[in-house]
Amino acid sequence: MVEEPERELDGGPAAELAMARAWLWDWLAGIFSYPFSLEDFRSRVTAKVPAVTEAAAALAGWGYTLEGLAEAARAAAAIGGEEELADLEMEFVRLFDTPSAGNRLHPTESVQRQGHVDLVLAGELDRLYRRWGLQPAPDAGEMADHASLESAFLSYLAVEEARLRAAGQSAAAVEQAQAGLLSDHLLHWMPGWWRAVAETARHPLLAAAARIGPGLLAGDARLFGLRQPV
Repeated sequence: MVEEPERELDGGPAAELAMARAWLWDWLAGIFSYPFSLEDFRSRVTAKVPAVTEAAAALAGWGYTLEGLAEAARAAAAIGGEEELADLEMEFVRLFDTPSAGNRLHPTESVQRQGHVDLVLAGELDRLYRRWGLQPAPDAGEMADHASLESAFLSYLAVEEARLRAAGQSAAAVEQAQAGLLSDHLLHWMPGWWRAVAETARHPLLAAAARIGPGLLAGDARLFGLRQPV
């Protein structure tokens, strides 16, 4: 049995754990962001495969089970030209822009939890991002409760935790922010959404990436002492 991580450690293993988590959440954010260009896809996804693979190996030592990672890495490497990128773009449209039964594939928290776009919930998340000095890029074109933005924000918070721990400073506030984001948002909707994507996606990258998410989220829930996703 893998021992439970000791969150009270300053720097060292705790900082490395936070940074490994940050790499995985950042990668998922990149994969589930629309690939506007080959250069954009390579910078957000393909170029990060070596670091993500190393981070995943570290997380395995902390009890994380990340199914689908090797398949996702291979699928990302296979997108080497405009034709392969076009296949991915068309799959994004088919999955996320085309109405589905119960809107179960829509990549936003409010639609998954309430069945419709909720500007109040999106505004709550937007204010949360801004409190940490962040805001979605003006040309992002996504609601604040989009899967890619929530994942990217959790990655940012994990980086901040790693930075503070490596400097020997208290990471209590950023840990609390991560626990709140997980318990108030991600744990309520991402497990079901990922299952729907994994079952429906025809493109190997999206299907495999959707299998990574549940294990990463379950590991984080355990790490922060939160209820396990169902």
